[in-house]
Amino acid sequence: MVAPPDAVPDATRRLTAVLALTETVSWGILFYAFAGLILPMEVALGTGRAELLSAAALATLGRAGAAPLVGAVVDRFGVRWIMTVGSVAAAATVLAWSSVRDVGDLRLVMFATGLVGAMVLYEPAFAALTRASVGRARERAILLVTVAAGLASTIALPTTALLEGALGWRGALQVLALALVVLTVVPNLVLLRDPPRAGPEPPVEPPAVRSAGRMTATRGARGPRLLATLRDLRPVAAMLLLGGLPFGTLALHLPAVLEERGGGRLAAAALAGAIGPLSVTGRVLLTAALRRVSLPGAMTLVFLLQTLGLVALLVPGGGATLVFVLLFGIGYGTLTI
Repeated sequence: MVAPPDAVPDATRRLTAVLALTETVSWGILFYAFAGLILPMEVALGTGRAELLSAAALATLGRAGAAPLVGAVVDRFGVRWIMTVGSVAAAATVLAWSSVRDVGDLRLVMFATGLVGAMVLYEPAFAALTRASVGRARERAILLVTVAAGLASTIALPTTALLEGALGWRGALQVLALALVVLTVVPNLVLLRDPPRAGPEPPVEPPAVRSAGRMTATRGARGPRLLATLRDLRPVAAMLLLGGLPFGTLALHLPAVLEERGGGRLAAAALAGAIGPLSVTGRVLLTAALRRVSLPGAMTLVFLLQTLGLVALLVPGGGATLVFVLLFGIGYGTLTI
């Protein structure tokens, strides 16, 4: 008896469960911990927030630069070993982060964090799920992983604040490095397996890709298919870049901004952590909405919510802060899926 295309094999369930755990932990420590430690690092390193955020920008550049090579390795060898090695490197990088003495050291460490992030964050995880499942099973697997990882800020920000209050920011990072070993290295090494590639499914290409294929066929030798596809995807790339700017920037600033608007560090971290369940809500709503409305229409609404949230952040008072968290949180994370 042939399984239906949306059936979820046991191997895919295990893969989804392992990646849900490791992605949540990796995002929480490699991304959100920086946001939770901005203020104490600013004091300890004797620098300004702009300099600290320049280090975070290098992490993004490192991750983007390493992505093509990581993708090639994943395509050829699967994800188990590259994600395991990446998790070991991530723990070592966070441990090195706890020893930085100035902004120059921090920039080097953050660039390295970006390199290992390309090995352990969403891209290789999604590649593994795409290879292992088809149809609705694939949609559910990716949604489950993003729902779990959407709670990374909810877990990581208050935890980091508690650790920093008890051990200082350097001690907090040392504990987080150990957490990476236990909660990502071990699961990847022991539990993660590369399942056989799922059976074929009818290709459903977005209009831009179909258009690129037609143009390439008519142009003949005038240009390779990849370059033609990239040219047609420029509007999508621009949307992801410009739309992602407020997401990434505010995610790093958020705990510090909320603390400066009033309340203690732990309260600000908890409020910033509320972005997590709200982003999960947004991802679930977007996935459901795409069955009824077009992707451009849904994303237009997402960006409108983001804009209204940012406007609310400009208004003083606790009520405006809550409105910002609600609107920004629902839209946060939707670009991922």
